[in-house]
Amino acid sequence: MKQRPGLFLAVCAAAAFIGLGGDAARAQVTVAEGYTPPDDTPSVKVGGTIFADYTWMAEPKVKDSDGNLVHSDAFNLSRAYINITGQINHLISFRITPDVVRVGPVSLPNNGGNPNVP
Repeated sequence: MKQRPGLFLAVCAAAAFIGLGGDAARAQVTVAEGYTPPDDTPSVKVGGTIFADYTWMAEPKVKDSDGNLVHSDAFNLSRAYINITGQINHLISFRITPDVVRVGPVSLPNNGGNPNVP
């Protein structure tokens, strides 16, 4: 087998460069400018949406408890949403939105007692 001192020297130089010079090359890797790391702060927020209206009717007139003819009017809360949103970390977030809605009409008994919700 023929000896090749030039090849042996080149292999040793390459190994030394990789072993010793690799640290210097890795030290030059920096985070990109303007990069902001993700926010991992846990948070919970509560909000809501309400759908309500006020209705006044000119006709037909209705009788009140004293027997007088009056215009019918009502404040109506038809639907509401409660929003609960948050995050555990930048990978896991959640949203809970229960729907609050009236089941039936609210009416007062003729004797003026407590409201009766059917």
